[in-house]
Amino acid sequence: RAELAARGVPLLGKNDVWLGDLADVAQPAWADFVVNTLAARAAQKGFSGFFLDTADSVELLEKQFPQRGAAFRDGLVALVKALKAKFPQHPIIINRGFPLLARLAGAVDGVLAESLFRKYDWEKKRYVAVDPGDSQWLLNILRTVRQAGLPVYVVDYLDAGNPALAEETARRI
Repeated sequence: RAELAARGVPLLGKNDVWLGDLADVAQPAWADFVVNTLAARAAQKGFSGFFLDTADSVELLEKQFPQRGAAFRDGLVALVKALKAKFPQHPIIINRGFPLLARLAGAVDGVLAESLFRKYDWEKKRYVAVDPGDSQWLLNILRTVRQAGLPVYVVDYLDAGNPALAEETARRI
């Protein structure tokens, strides 16, 4: 946080599910920090690719600050493209961020989606099935992503004490 504050990157809130900070991704200083500090450190340590988690946080920011939605989207696109330009041999996998994928052609090497068939319900504090309509919505998007030539990865969540359900879910995925 102190490093972001020193760079003039404000935090605009929290992701209530994952409890992570929501940085102002529209700020060029944010992209500079991610690409030239965080990613550079990871590459120096031998990491061969980048996983950009919760790219759909842009949608959370947009709901809180609708007048800045385009700036948030533009900022995330610029960040991903700058990351790919600086580290062209490092694959980039993005978690969701579906509305931005068309603008990220050539910069993203795969897409991950969580909770296709099973998820953790934070309110009920237990693992549950995803609503079939929500699963179908996500399947349709993931098929389009695959047809566009990108690999698709899925992570579902379920009780580790139920290996039969884990195997069934893996087969469905």
